[in-house]
Amino acid sequence: MFSDENCVSMMVNDQTTVMFLSETRFKDFISDSITDTTQSREVLMCISADSRTEVNSLVDRAIEAGGSKWMEPQDHGFMYGRAFRDLDNHVWEVMWMDPSAVPSE
Repeated sequence: MFSDENCVSMMVNDQTTVMFLSETRFKDFISDSITDTTQSREVLMCISADSRTEVNSLVDRAIEAGGSKWMEPQDHGFMYGRAFRDLDNHVWEVMWMDPSAVPSE
């Protein structure tokens, strides 16, 4: 599980993990400002894919269905992701990660 002073990961089941980020860490993942939650609601949703190919396929299909590209692809070798905005402007990240290749601390 990936947790530190800026984030906490919780495994919901074998296929679902929820991650809570500090405001400082959340800013690393977005290119615009954080929504004032006293005025409105917003989240960054991230789903896992089984491969880089699946990441590309899912994001490409979302864009073809009317979504729009959000940020450049992120390629860290052991982790790869792309993101899109849906028709309601919600951001979805699709990520693939090879846990066996994560650099040890």
